[in-house]
Amino acid sequence: MMTQTGSTITWFEIPVRDIHRAVTFYTTVLTIDLQVTNMRGVPHALFPVSGGVSGALTQRRDVKPAENGTRIYLHVDGDINDALSKVERAGGRVLTPKTSLGDEGFYGVLRDSEGNAVGLHSTR
Repeated sequence: MMTQTGSTITWFEIPVRDIHRAVTFYTTVLTIDLQVTNMRGVPHALFPVSGGVSGALTQRRDVKPAENGTRIYLHVDGDINDALSKVERAGGRVLTPKTSLGDEGFYGVLRDSEGNAVGLHSTR
């Protein structure tokens, strides 16, 4: 039997074609700061650490953005409609509007400026 001591997720990467365009998109929609850096020759934009979990936008040649691959859900502080209302202005498209999850809050899905389908989750 395996014993888990932390989150199932430890790190995620969202592939992008243009790191600067993607940073502008995510900072606009989520109202967060991303730290742009270069890790092992690969441009990264690091998300803030939350609960010991973080991730990055990555501009790599071997991984391409996709709307039909693995989907992650990013936390939104406040009403999820505030974030979804910024998506089109920032260069994306809302795929699923604010949808109730009952006691678990709300979710929505967007296509980012790079072509990835990414979920958002909020308690409001």
